[in-house]
Amino acid sequence: MVSCSGSSRTGRHWGLYLARPAAARGAFDLTALAPTYEQIVAIERGLDAEQAAWTDYFTTRRCQVLMVRYEDLDADHRGEIARVLDFLGADPSHAARVPRPPLERQTDHVNEHWRRLIDQEGRRFSPR
Repeated sequence: MVSCSGSSRTGRHWGLYLARPAAARGAFDLTALAPTYEQIVAIERGLDAEQAAWTDYFTTRRCQVLMVRYEDLDADHRGEIARVLDFLGADPSHAARVPRPPLERQTDHVNEHWRRLIDQEGRRFSPR
């Protein structure tokens, strides 16, 4: 959720490590723009509602779907591609030739700073 909020604020939802910003571009200090606990909870609720709507859509239409989780794709890119190919009826061995995408993680020191602030704020809202 922290990465989602950060990318919404910067407009940068993904990055390619092959496409670095030009040296003339200044860096922004986003540590002071930390989302509040309430904003993070609202984002989580919105994402949960979207996921539930998609699940309902596919369930009511009895669609055969394959769930691919970002974490699994990130951890085992070729394995997940092989799983997708197999699901589609294609030869999963072709996944061995698929290069790793040149994406870079969005988590950085700003996200870690925000997470600490949100965790502190969340403890204030948690029932004891």
